[in-house]
Amino acid sequence: MIDSIATSATLQDEVTDDGAAFVQALVARDESAWRRLFAANYVNLVRFARARTGDQSLAEDLAADVFLEAIKGIRRFRYRGLPVRAWLFKIERHLIADHFSRQKRRARVSLESAVKEPASRTEIGSVEAKSDIMSAAASLKPDQQEVILLRFIHDLTPAEVAEAMGKRVGAVHVIQHRALAALRSRLGPREE
Repeated sequence: MIDSIATSATLQDEVTDDGAAFVQALVARDESAWRRLFAANYVNLVRFARARTGDQSLAEDLAADVFLEAIKGIRRFRYRGLPVRAWLFKIERHLIADHFSRQKRRARVSLESAVKEPASRTEIGSVEAKSDIMSAAASLKPDQQEVILLRFIHDLTPAEVAEAMGKRVGAVHVIQHRALAALRSRLGPREE
């Protein structure tokens, strides 16, 4: 498990380091570039969709659909210095919204499902602390939950989160600040 996360992180670094040249390879339908993009992002897209929908099978389908949409729309993608993964999360957010629109119900975020298999640097010390944090996070507003998921579970930068959510970077900072303040107030003072 840890090896696959480390491999995924290494692949992600390779993908984002290529920048504009990598995007050009994607536009040219370079199979190797698409494989690298898929390998570096699929697991995180599944986790994000699972956290938003609560359904593993649906999450896998949505993550796969992200790549289908990306292949269709890569010619319209404009590289602006942000990694392609921010665009992939943006596509996934739209697919999830479309899914819930079709279902005529509102998405409920379950941070518990996203934290079941945390990235190695986001591990939480004790099971009790993890449970407390997840309970407190479940009471956050949907956009606050989403920012927390993207920033701290999926390690996106504020600029990447802004791109994915269709918001300004400043708005992401405000949402994150409010979410963390709400979590602090719900959790109270904690021992290290």
